[in-house]
Amino acid sequence: MGRNLRKRPTADRYGVSTKTIDRWAADPRLGFPAPFHINKVPYWDEDELIAFERSRARPSRPQAELETPY
Repeated sequence: MGRNLRKRPTADRYGVSTKTIDRWAADPRLGFPAPFHINKVPYWDEDELIAFERSRARPSRPQAELETPY
């Protein structure tokens, strides 16, 4: 289990507002990780955020496609 991030650091990670984090977490279509709560304070598991980021990343092109023949 990775670090536990509160809402502000989670928002800062993506360059968005804390309200946007609330909207993302409330929209099941996005697949954004749901927070867990400790004393009614929401936290996000950093490993789950990384998995979310990887699932949203565009696949890279194979190296052979990037090279131009001469």
